[in-house]
Amino acid sequence: LFKTEGFEKKGGRGKLCERKFHEMRRILFLLAGLATLAGFSFLVFPSEKMGDDEEELSLERAVGQVLLMGFEGTILTPKLEALMRKIQPGGVLLLERNIENAEQLSRLTTALQELSSVSLFIAVDQEGGEIARIPWVEDTAQAELKDAEHALIVGGKRAQELKRLGITMNLAPVLDSRDKNDFLFERSFRGDAQTVVELAEALYTSHEREGITSVPKHYPGYDDVVFNPEIGTIPRAATFPESMVFKEFLHNVMPSFLMLSHLFYDELDGENPLPLSSIGIIAIRERVGDRILLISDDLLSKSLLTFYPPEEIGALAMMAGIDVLLVAGYPDIDMVERFYEGFLERAKEDARLRERIFKSAARVLEIKGEFALP
Repeated sequence: LFKTEGFEKKGGRGKLCERKFHEMRRILFLLAGLATLAGFSFLVFPSEKMGDDEEELSLERAVGQVLLMGFEGTILTPKLEALMRKIQPGGVLLLERNIENAEQLSRLTTALQELSSVSLFIAVDQEGGEIARIPWVEDTAQAELKDAEHALIVGGKRAQELKRLGITMNLAPVLDSRDKNDFLFERSFRGDAQTVVELAEALYTSHEREGITSVPKHYPGYDDVVFNPEIGTIPRAATFPESMVFKEFLHNVMPSFLMLSHLFYDELDGENPLPLSSIGIIAIRERVGDRILLISDDLLSKSLLTFYPPEEIGALAMMAGIDVLLVAGYPDIDMVERFYEGFLERAKEDARLRERIFKSAARVLEIKGEFALP
């Protein structure tokens, strides 16, 4: 009952109840998962092989859990099945190239889950409006939401429809700046900062109620960026933005995941784009704390691949402080395999990288337990 109170009342009491609910929920799930996490290597990553190979095999599974991978095609091909069995990813991202109709999509998500030894996050970008990967699922644009009550209804309907299709994660809402010149303007909310926060909270909460993980994006924001950074050039921003929308939203709902922007922020680090910048990630951690898992945007975008080989990007991003590596945009899954193998080899050689991987993988598994994935 008090999950709704924060949207029915404009005062502080409603938001306090909302925050307390999320805090209590996380504590309960953390306690429930301690036994599993205590036996992390053996219970979560069982292997038919024992002895000297056990640690190495556990590392392979841990590397898989911090990947959110994409692939081409609408069916589970033998090549894709072999790669899924090899990587055992923590999740997959479905794009338009993977989606034809409801029957096909349900078959695909079921087949993907059956292949995985640990439940998958199956993600889409169902923001509404121009970015709605599944055309028959509720797709009201963020700019068209009238108020928090409307957003609750829209978000609830969207989450229910995604859940019926086997989708467990939605990479939304978009909380970036709302200047008319920004490339994300048509994908953004309308209204003042407080209105935007209320709309975003309503969408987020309505998804969580249905067991759909909602991933707000793209922190700290694509302010003053006029072109899509995925298609060839990584944009630069002079300063690191301080978004009141992000700040208030993250304070109120404490999401499990937060997707980052892919920019050079020159005042912090003019040499490395944000997902590969330890300086940038430290600045983010100072703002958002340690509990939220940071997801990169696509690390196999044309922009990044222009400057970095796929075999190196994973280790660079993880050591910078990213927790979940999105590798989805490149259509050929051979590129995903190259990324995985290079990342795994670096992890075998670097104890600090292994420590980072195991820490993030453990948190991913904890969150999966909270959402009771299939």
